[in-house]
Amino acid sequence: MLAHRLREFFFGNWRNKGVALFFAVTIWFVAFRSEMQSDSTTATLTIVAKEKDQVIIRQNYFDRHGNAVPFDRQVQLEVSGPRRQIDKLKSLTTPKAVQLPVEVGAQKSVRPQTVVLPKEAFTFLPPGVSLTRVLPEKITLIVDSIEEKEFPVEMIFQRIPEGMEADAPKADPATVKLQGPASVLPQIHVVAEVSVSVVMDRIEETVQLQLRHPETVDRAFLEPVKFAGPSRTRVSARFHYKSDAFDADRIAVRFLVPSARFPYRVRFEEEGIAVRFQGPLAEIRSLREKVRSSDFFLGILVPQQAGEAEQTVSFTEDGLLLYGFSERVQILQHPSRQAQGRGAWTYNLVPIAAPARAGGD
Repeated sequence: MLAHRLREFFFGNWRNKGVALFFAVTIWFVAFRSEMQSDSTTATLTIVAKEKDQVIIRQNYFDRHGNAVPFDRQVQLEVSGPRRQIDKLKSLTTPKAVQLPVEVGAQKSVRPQTVVLPKEAFTFLPPGVSLTRVLPEKITLIVDSIEEKEFPVEMIFQRIPEGMEADAPKADPATVKLQGPASVLPQIHVVAEVSVSVVMDRIEETVQLQLRHPETVDRAFLEPVKFAGPSRTRVSARFHYKSDAFDADRIAVRFLVPSARFPYRVRFEEEGIAVRFQGPLAEIRSLREKVRSSDFFLGILVPQQAGEAEQTVSFTEDGLLLYGFSERVQILQHPSRQAQGRGAWTYNLVPIAAPARAGGD
């Protein structure tokens, strides 16, 4: 009797027990699925060459339309796992940084190479979270060999006052070394740029060196370029005004007498004088225009004289006065006067007769 009851307890009523088991499994599966979630997150991926003498100068991937797109190091990770772990992953404020070393070979030429992004590289995922897909799935790399090359330092002076130029500029060191892709280095210039803000005779300044390149060079190619030594130089230079000169054949002369009651009349036989003007480029440029005016003249100071007889006075280019220009503008002897061996000019001071007194003897 007892055995019969036990048999009925364990093996009887299979239909009801089967229905109960089905619902139990269904409830467990729904509950389990409700705790599982699929989502996506991002990571920052830096791909580097394992070989020290090789460098990656460009990274592209192909979008769904087959267009090459520059890889900005951002990858999308499609993940699945427990809701709590997925929420924890989504709470990250900044993408996780991942570095992927790859073997690129040791060839000495620019070449493309395709790398499939392995799921194993993204080890930061929480336990229980599985990585189902990485986007983009593969990256095309442009690889080049690393070289070291010596470059002369080119000096550029900014804001130099008009008419001035640098005389014998020097840089110490005068050459520096750069390390970078072999295909990029020949297109680079090393520049020391100095700003000259005030008029000065000499400048001596330590400046940070800059790299200049044609605009056609892809900026991605320039990222691996770096200084293999000093990145600063000491620049020294002297400054002087750029000089120019021109000859004028007939310049009017105005004689400046000592006083309004000067008892002499000035007699100068020549209609004009021939001189050479030399000085800073900017002033000479302006002077060329001035001499074309009928009002332009050079002054000469007439000395105070004594006596009643006519007197002869000489003057040279050194005694001529030029108004409106700096002392840096010189008045020199005209080439034609040099060829003729002519020296000073002369003028005469002719006494002015005193007017007769009315009613005099």
